Parts: sequence; structure tokens; C-alpha cells
Amino acid sequence: MVVLPLVALLLLWQTNSNNREITTAIQAIDQEIATLQAEGQQVQQLQEQLKTVEAQTQALVSVFDQIKPWSAILGEISDRIPLGVVVSSLQQGGDQLTIAGIARTYAEANNFLLALQQSPFLEANATTLTSTKKSTALQLQRTNAAGEAVPVEVPEVVEFTIVTTLSDVPASQVIEQLSVQGATGLVTRIKTLEQKGAIKR
Repeated sequence: MVVLPLVALLLLWQTNSNNREITTAIQAIDQEIATLQAEGQQVQQLQEQLKTVEAQTQALVSVFDQIKPWSAILGEISDRIPLGVVVSSLQQGGDQLTIAGIARTYAEANNFLLALQQSPFLEANATTLTSTKKSTALQLQRTNAAGEAVPVEVPEVVEFTIVTTLSDVPASQVIEQLSVQGATGLVTRIKTLEQKGAIKR
């Protein structure tokens, strides 16, 4: 009769001890879970910050990759002017360029058009000869021995107008042409961005 209550008390004490151990273990696990959740939130915040930085970097890279200096564009057009053609004006409106000039013949004006259509800086399909006409608009004079102004006969020329649009090809894809036209600063920046993996060709 005495042994049974003792056994019961012993079992009760052991059960309570086990319960305390289990409760302590559960509390430790709960604390660990809370720590992991807090760390998980920090990781998520860092990932969001990283995405923001990457988006800002990509936006900056895309700006650099769309830049084509005017000096390079003008140099490119100048290099493509054939013999017998003189450009008298170049006007810009947004991405559109209007080039006016004179040529000795219609064929030479057309050759200039074809040369411009080959430029990676210009949209081939949007480069068109919008007007041509024969003209004797050039008025030249020379002074004779008596000091008098004498008009000089000038052969007919062809006045032309070419309309073209700047190409949206990324600068990184025309880096060789930019280098030829002396845009060294932009070329260096693009190459640096390529080395860092921000631009892929």
C-alpha cells in the first residue's frame, strides 16, 4: 500500500521533469524560429534593396548605351559624302535629320543617299531623298584686269534634300565606328561596363 503511492509520486515527478524539459526545448525552438524569421525578413529586405540597385544600375547603363555623340554622327556623315557632293545644311528635329546640299549629277546625289543608308548610326529604311532639282543658283564672279566684276558661267547642279532618322542601335553594338569617329570617352565607359558585366554584346 505504501509502495504504490511512492511509485505514483515518482512517475508524476518524472513526468513533470520531462514536461519541463520538453517545454524548455519548445521555447528554445520557438526562439530559434523567431530568430530565423527575423533573419529571413532582413534577407528579404536586402534582396529588395539589391533589386532596386540593379534596376537603377541597368537604367544608367541603358542611358550610356543609347548615347551617340553629335561629333561622331557628324563625322560619320562627313566621311560618307562622295566626290561631287557638297552638304550646305544639316538640321535636326528630335531623332530626324534633314540634309541639304548640291551634287553635280542626280547619280551623285543618289550615291550619297546609298552611302548614308549603309551607316549604322542612321535608319536605312527612314533615309530617303525627298527632293531633287536642277539649279544654276551658284552665282560666281571674278575680277578682270580692269578691276571689273565679271560673272563666271557655272554649270547646272542638282540641289537635293535627304531626310533620315537616327538609329536606335545601342552604342555598344557600334563601338568600332564610335572609336573611328574619336568618341574615346564613351568607348572607354562602354568597355568598362562590359568588363563589369553590365553590358553584354
